[in-house]
Amino acid sequence: MRDSSEFNRWDIWLAKVEFEEGTGFKIRPVLIIDGTRCYILSLKITSHGPRKDYFGEYEIIDWERAGLLKPSTIRVNKRLDLPPESFVKKIGRLLATDCFNVSKLYYELYLDILD
Repeated sequence: MRDSSEFNRWDIWLAKVEFEEGTGFKIRPVLIIDGTRCYILSLKITSHGPRKDYFGEYEIIDWERAGLLKPSTIRVNKRLDLPPESFVKKIGRLLATDCFNVSKLYYELYLDILD
């Protein structure tokens, strides 16, 4: 079993992510937002470009240096609570510009409701 200290904010991992329909899973990259809980708060990453009609999708600028194999989009509007055993392997880390942009978008989506 993995120790939660392995999961650091802005790390990119491959993880088993269940399909939204609940029938199986796919191993896909996810971005760690908070690794200090028993369920790791993560965001979905996809190789599809951001959809114009959906607010909350961010196209990664430095995707190669972050450890991804192809241009990728973080679906900030798709938060995941994953148990540590869902994580397969750390593949990289988001770089500073992308961290800043994702933080800003995350705040706009989730934290401004507290204001």
